[in-house]
Amino acid sequence: LVYDKVESLPALVYDYQNKWKSYRDGETVYKPYNHSNQRDADVIFLALGQNDDRKESNVEPLKNGLKEFAKHLRDIHGEDTKIVFIYGMMNDDDWFNDQVFPVVAEDLGGKENGYYSIKMERCSNLNLGIAEGESRYDAHPTVWEHSYYAEKLTAFMQNEVLK
Repeated sequence: LVYDKVESLPALVYDYQNKWKSYRDGETVYKPYNHSNQRDADVIFLALGQNDDRKESNVEPLKNGLKEFAKHLRDIHGEDTKIVFIYGMMNDDDWFNDQVFPVVAEDLGGKENGYYSIKMERCSNLNLGIAEGESRYDAHPTVWEHSYYAEKLTAFMQNEVLK
């Protein structure tokens, strides 16, 4: 997503994730999910803006879009749904990250209102699962780094979100 070209981030993100790909006869078909049996989420994790265009002009549109999207998710899942903004896994642009994700969580009311943020280490700084002397193919997390992040999120959930 390029935020300075997006009118409504929540509508775009929700519409995108509300579909699944079906590959039939060599053709890609998007079908809507059936949410009729869904239950309200207790916690929603948002890791948006990790591998996207980070520049100063995108800070305010991204913050506004994240706030709107978080409110939209609460409208769907209920006011008691906790929302956690996760950031830093695919970039360590602190000048960008630190003025977006923790600020959005605080602007929405912070921990007292069920909005949290957690900063992760950049995966290319971890280099888990990368053999010595080998270089990374790209800056996407390896399966080992995903496990590392899952452990950190579990501890964060237990110690911060669900206490």
